[in-house]
Amino acid sequence: MAPHSGTVRLGLQATRPVLGKCNVQRDAVMSALSSGRKELVLPVLLQLREAGQSTLDTLKLCDSIGRLLRHEDPEVSAAAALVLGCSGSVGLRHQEELVILLRHPQVTCRTAALSALGQLGLSPQRKDVCKQVVACLTDLDSTVRIAALRTLASLGATRQAEAVSVRLEKDQNSEVAGTALEVLGRLSVLSREAESFFPPELRAQKCAEMLGHPRTRYFALACLCQLGDKAPSLLAPAVVRCLADVELLIRQAAVAAIQVMAPAVAASSEALQLLQSSLQSASCAERAAAANSLAALGQLASAQASLVADLLQDFSEESSGSNGRRAPRQMRIPRCAALTALGRMAAAQFVDRVAEGLCDRNWEVRMCAAEALGMLGQASRGHASTLIGALRDDAYLVRAQASEALGRLRSVEAMPALAQAFEDVSHTVRFFAVQAAGEVIEFAEEFGHDVFKLLEDPDSEVRAAAVSTLSRMPECGPSYAGVVATMLADAEPVVRCAAATALARLGAAGLSLSEEVSACLEDPSASVRQAAVDALEQMGLRQSLAARPFLGRSPPAGQKDPVEGLGLYYKSIMLKMKLKREAIFNAREFCRYFTFDGQGLAKFTVVMEGATSERTPQRANGFVLPLHPLQVVSWVVFGTDVVVYSVICLPLIETLPARVGIAIVYAMSVVALVIATVIATSCNPVDVYTLQDESQFKAEELDELPYCGLCNSPVRIRSKHCRSCNKCVDVFDHHCMWLNNCIGGQNYKSFFVAICSVAVMIGIVLATCTYLVVDYITNQDRCSQRIEDGFLRELTKEGFLG
Repeated sequence: MAPHSGTVRLGLQATRPVLGKCNVQRDAVMSALSSGRKELVLPVLLQLREAGQSTLDTLKLCDSIGRLLRHEDPEVSAAAALVLGCSGSVGLRHQEELVILLRHPQVTCRTAALSALGQLGLSPQRKDVCKQVVACLTDLDSTVRIAALRTLASLGATRQAEAVSVRLEKDQNSEVAGTALEVLGRLSVLSREAESFFPPELRAQKCAEMLGHPRTRYFALACLCQLGDKAPSLLAPAVVRCLADVELLIRQAAVAAIQVMAPAVAASSEALQLLQSSLQSASCAERAAAANSLAALGQLASAQASLVADLLQDFSEESSGSNGRRAPRQMRIPRCAALTALGRMAAAQFVDRVAEGLCDRNWEVRMCAAEALGMLGQASRGHASTLIGALRDDAYLVRAQASEALGRLRSVEAMPALAQAFEDVSHTVRFFAVQAAGEVIEFAEEFGHDVFKLLEDPDSEVRAAAVSTLSRMPECGPSYAGVVATMLADAEPVVRCAAATALARLGAAGLSLSEEVSACLEDPSASVRQAAVDALEQMGLRQSLAARPFLGRSPPAGQKDPVEGLGLYYKSIMLKMKLKREAIFNAREFCRYFTFDGQGLAKFTVVMEGATSERTPQRANGFVLPLHPLQVVSWVVFGTDVVVYSVICLPLIETLPARVGIAIVYAMSVVALVIATVIATSCNPVDVYTLQDESQFKAEELDELPYCGLCNSPVRIRSKHCRSCNKCVDVFDHHCMWLNNCIGGQNYKSFFVAICSVAVMIGIVLATCTYLVVDYITNQDRCSQRIEDGFLRELTKEGFLG
């Protein structure tokens, strides 16, 4: 069937979602999303999800996709939720709509919303997301309950471990209970609170029970993988028995669990005997799985190397797969598994038999043989010529693996063959070839020009590897510094990262190009900014803060928003900058200011010597001089209002009980306002971390806390620097000019009381004035009599109305 005439095709590759390699018309995509038509929207959402976060960030479609969460068609809403899950920290703006989608009547929408919430992580503005997810654990549909459990695991919701343990004990669905076991295993390693709901005896009991049932065996193995070194060692034999399972996924999970429990398996004689029996099993799949398990044990299983070497004569192959997909070669071909195992065992005595695998008819066996020779290291140097011959293999993956193995061997004689591989039709081969050349290029710098030509390679990974290799040449490398600096303008972040790192490695030649590296501090990519910071550290142009990661406004994840780490950038600004007349000024000789551009990136302005460099002193509270003009105005207006209302308005109220009642309420509001205002104004809401010495913090705390370059101190996560008070305020809300003080966590309650008191006062005044005006209009004689009988005898009717 021909595609719809209005369908938008982005032409993106799922494995390499690089926007620069395909001409995507943003207007066409926006038009399709705005149309609301299912046949146009769904294909675009599917392509955007496959393209990934880099494309979404470039096209800036997050808000348009967020509006589709309210689409009348549940399929569109679910697809939009899944795309938002791939959008990173930008998608947190729509966390509220995703939480609402959890109550959608369609199961697909609820599961999609749960998946998106798990991918996006937690937002500081919504602390109740975990509670909303926990509510889905009682959903009638098992698919939703499973999705909710996996979302809690993704969020690291250790405080919800009790709710997960309830699902483990009470849920009748075996898949839900199995997923709960897996999630508990993941949460229990994150905190002791979660571990208290999954003690060792309970985890051993539940894992043993589920290992005995085919439907739950996979979940028990996954739980053991999550537990790591906390996995019950008594279950090692039971895990090894799972290698004989008919399901591929269970055999793969068993191999992963054996790798995690390697010390326990190696110490268990029963488990080792079971592995030996599996190596001689009649099942080809079991033999391959057993060899993979010994590969996972590594050198702990070196005593079994001879049994594994016998599998090199095993020419069988498992034909079955899982879900219509072919099994991985190590789980399907015993010879491949044996070669990998011998390499990881460092079984150098079998290096000749491993090298024979390069002549096998099966290209997958040849590839594993090349990989094993690389893992055996210097013991394989006698077979370097065989690996060089493998660079002409018909299968490109064999050529690529042979290139990597030659790099591990650091074989100089292989450099001419690697240089020829630079022109291979496969970008994978070119990448591994130039990467291998980087290991030996210092001994063969005459091939530097061949590497230089790869800077124009169409593949970004190849260009990045070429940049790195050029910087490893001690003699000729500095002459390529200018060329490497031009790669800082490459369209791909991976190349820009490699260029920044390479310039730092080039010594004095790279130092002369430090300005170009410092410009990368404003790069849109977080990885490039980090690479620039690290490069400047290596050049000696900034204080070393390598142990301190970039800190954003949202959790990790992976995904990060463009304003992350601004405090770190400000503190780590270069201590040397070229200014006018090529003079170099020390950082203390000029004062620095930063503003933000439209994308939220820091823009630094340097003020030359002669401008004031003294910082404004910190304001302790709102009563410190000078007072703000609006603060004085508020005092005058407040006093005037109280006097005028008490002297003029209150006496004109007709009945005495009403007059007394209103006067009491009004007086209470006045007193509350005065007390709350004094407390809020006299309070110093400064972040207490700025008053402490940095040596008082633990290294773990410094890794997690943001850093304020103006206060030169770690600060709390929700702190913000107020330029009016020149201090960081904890839980900063705003700077109030009427109080001449910042409103933060320490004085927010008193500020809120003051606002409420003002509202009550204004309400009483407006209500009283409205009552008097209406009373005067409806009954002028009686109101006039009250005015004449009162103490305001000289006040005319016109003056009263005024």
